[in-house]
Amino acid sequence: MNHDLLGSPNEAHFLVDDTGRPHIDKIVRGASLSQVLESVGYPTKDLVESIRQMSQKAATQSKLSVEEREALCTSYESTLGSYTYLED
Repeated sequence: MNHDLLGSPNEAHFLVDDTGRPHIDKIVRGASLSQVLESVGYPTKDLVESIRQMSQKAATQSKLSVEEREALCTSYESTLGSYTYLED
């Protein structure tokens, strides 16, 4: 099993032309947070459902407003789709 806690990084594939100048041939996107979590047994569907249930309970108990709940769930799902390494 190939194991990397941060997942695969982005890759840039280069070609060198006849004059010796490099050119980007292809860019391969690295792993997302959800892909890394899935690979170690945490299905994205289950994680999203769990945060939805917890936030719904908090909203029912007036600990979160409906707007805060929606913002939290949206942010959580967006984060799961993000790249695992630091980006500018």
